[in-house]
Amino acid sequence: MMGAGLDLEKTQWKNLELLDHRGKNIDNKDMANIIYHLFRCNVAHGKAIPEAYKIQTTHIPTVFQFFKGELHLPKTVIWGLIAICVFTEVNKGIEVQCDSYLTLGLNHFSVSDWWGLEEAFMPIAKKHNKFRIPLEGL
Repeated sequence: MMGAGLDLEKTQWKNLELLDHRGKNIDNKDMANIIYHLFRCNVAHGKAIPEAYKIQTTHIPTVFQFFKGELHLPKTVIWGLIAICVFTEVNKGIEVQCDSYLTLGLNHFSVSDWWGLEEAFMPIAKKHNKFRIPLEGL
């Protein structure tokens, strides 16, 4: 749902400073750690997200911007995080009645019907992201 063609699991953002809540450098600067430490932890602990990291609100929703020491993520990261919450198997059994839905290509996923159905969602997602290339030199 974001970064089609990019392997965000294997991409390492070595040019970024990423610190944990104690101010210690985090060596594994993958997308999961960036999202967790910068966005989740800072927001949950009432801290500002550092200026070097932004979620862009441009009219082009899928553009990543990289600068020395900076990472600007596309606004589609928000939908990707929502999708993780909806599809992840640990949320199986959650019941929500709403008209909200997620889309991927021509697929339409009712939030009410897809809680925790990660196993059913993954084969569909893989069809839309056949080629995944890690970015290097960042």
